[in-house]
Amino acid sequence: MSLEAEESSLSFDLLTKIEENKQIIKIVLTALILGIAATIVVRWYMKSVEIEASHAVVGAGIVPARSTNEVPADTWLKVAAQHSGTQAGRRALLLAASKLFQDGRYSDAEAKFDALIAEGSTDSILPSAAYGKAACLDAQNKLQEAAAAYQNVISRFQNAPVYELARMGRARIHEASNQHEQALAIYDEMTKSSSATAGNAAGRREALLIKFPNLSKPQSATNTINVVPAPAASAK
Repeated sequence: MSLEAEESSLSFDLLTKIEENKQIIKIVLTALILGIAATIVVRWYMKSVEIEASHAVVGAGIVPARSTNEVPADTWLKVAAQHSGTQAGRRALLLAASKLFQDGRYSDAEAKFDALIAEGSTDSILPSAAYGKAACLDAQNKLQEAAAAYQNVISRFQNAPVYELARMGRARIHEASNQHEQALAIYDEMTKSSSATAGNAAGRREALLIKFPNLSKPQSATNTINVVPAPAASAK
């Protein structure tokens, strides 16, 4: 084969490879563009769904001015069901559970708090749901289970607003179980904090000491210097 023929053949092979690579690049770029577009669409859809759910929650909570009526739990439950899987839907379910608790339907409220916990989300709603479950157990006089539930909140959510409330609940159960020393220890710690519950803890601590004065720790004795009298001078 002549040199010209070889060069022509190599040029043809090179062009063929370039065209093949172009096709591959086109396919890859098309897939990438479609993937990006799909992500944008999904995010837009999720955002629109979340906005719609948020509007539904806000709308459900609107009551006429000066009205003494509260939004019933069933309204919140309906909103939660319609917008399941959204953050706003979780808020609606939390509000439903809280309203059920206010209405004295502790078992029903506990079930809704459990549903929030079971979703496995780590958002700011979780500590409130965990505390709500503990409060429901407490209200049903299931003291042993309530104590464990309060302790769960104390152990896991030290930076959450419900942390101090859980400590207060734990101390109350100690009192109800005649474990006064343990209750006093918690109240002592709480009175040293700057939380809103410190005053309440101080009041319960004072009431506990009045009722059981023997719990008062004896004050440490002040160190005194024993002066040893000098020996009397012998008579000469």
